[in-house]
Amino acid sequence: MNKFLFLFTFFCIVQFPLFAQTSSYCGTTTTDMKWLDHYVEHREQFDPEWGVIYNIPIQVHLVAQDNGSKRMTIPNILKTLAKLNSDMEQAELRFFLKSDFDSLDNSTWYDHDYSQGYEMMNSNNINGALNIYAVGSPAGNCGYYAPSTDAIALAIGCSGGTSSTLTHEMGHMLSLPHTFFGCEGVRYDPTEPISTFKSKIRGTLEKVDQSNCSRAADRFCDTDPDYLSYRWNCNRDGRSTVELKDENGSTFRADGGLFMSYSNDGCANRFSEQQIQAMRANINNRRSSIKKTTLPEDIITSNVPGLILPNSQELDPSNALLSWEEAPNATRYYVHVSRRKSFGGKAVYKGVVSKNTLQLPELLPGKKYYIRFYPYNFVSFDAGYSETFSFNTAEISAVNNNGTTGLQLQSNLIKSGESIRLTNSEQVQMKISISDINGHILFKDRIRAGATLILPAHWSAGVYLLSVKKQNDTKSLYFPIVLY
Repeated sequence: MNKFLFLFTFFCIVQFPLFAQTSSYCGTTTTDMKWLDHYVEHREQFDPEWGVIYNIPIQVHLVAQDNGSKRMTIPNILKTLAKLNSDMEQAELRFFLKSDFDSLDNSTWYDHDYSQGYEMMNSNNINGALNIYAVGSPAGNCGYYAPSTDAIALAIGCSGGTSSTLTHEMGHMLSLPHTFFGCEGVRYDPTEPISTFKSKIRGTLEKVDQSNCSRAADRFCDTDPDYLSYRWNCNRDGRSTVELKDENGSTFRADGGLFMSYSNDGCANRFSEQQIQAMRANINNRRSSIKKTTLPEDIITSNVPGLILPNSQELDPSNALLSWEEAPNATRYYVHVSRRKSFGGKAVYKGVVSKNTLQLPELLPGKKYYIRFYPYNFVSFDAGYSETFSFNTAEISAVNNNGTTGLQLQSNLIKSGESIRLTNSEQVQMKISISDINGHILFKDRIRAGATLILPAHWSAGVYLLSVKKQNDTKSLYFPIVLY
């Protein structure tokens, strides 16, 4: 479909009205109602396969401005996906990453209108997965699902571990309309006659007596009537504080517990059974080619990696190697290093590594640093941050190009079985020792001034500590060595 045909379809058939551009929540006003009506009429032909978890691949695109700034952070998208999986657990649906997060740098896509959103999705959608775009402003909304490109746009400001926005938009993607479908863009006023409200909307109002529940609004008879197309808070019973009245004069309060309503995040907590059946039928019928019965990776079973190095030693600021315990089944770690315990301000380092070791950029001497880790893989997003650890760098009075001690080590990363080469470039003798992480000394010796010592690294793969003490010094410096 070319761009001009899309725009015609978008505004004339899909019927996204102009009000959606200034909506504060969802810019989706329709799903494929033709499919849904067929499903409701012939529900017995669709098997929801209860007891079988559908694993659905997703592709997440993290969009930034042209200069790469303001992209959603890895912890934020992980918490958002964890919330999605938690919300969808009742439907026996689990979403996993098809591949690594995709990074797009484009200011027009970062803050886009619907036409620009179509261009973004049409240019970058990945086949075989449900596509999600995290942007700054998706056409002025918290999010929307675009049927013509079959993708979701999500505002970074409406994400995280407490927001239901992605769950709401995923519901649209899997066939669910709003509970107030047909009332989008028209504000219900309880002081006006219901006939006045009815004349403004484009749908059929559902009645309290359920006489038209399979034909009106969202087509589901186990979701109560709802005419509220703006964000609203619920009362203690999980119902709207506004009392509504249907065409028969029956009063009711909208159900704030349903994800497909516009109730605030603190209210929404479930899908109805019929909504769940429709989503599973949609996957079975329209998306059967991508559903999986198994996951590509194992679930992470521990979320509290402890710090191995540094232990209690001060790190050489020009040669700071960190190591931490592996989280079982984790294949990636988001690492955040900061001068502040709150991790606010500019980070010393933040990024993703695939192993449980990290060589930091040159640090300041004599300073305290803080570090935390967030393990994850393509199927586990909810491990969360480890506890916060801290370490100190050594106070250095003089630094030369061979390091702070004058001892040259060819590399901190050495293949097990190869040799460790140490060269003393100073004019004084040095004492050295190598120990394991439990403090057991495996090797110790002296290196004369200007001499080189070569010893085989015949220990098993792991992390070891090299201790260096110059002649006449009272303090040792420590360097980590990783054998792999």
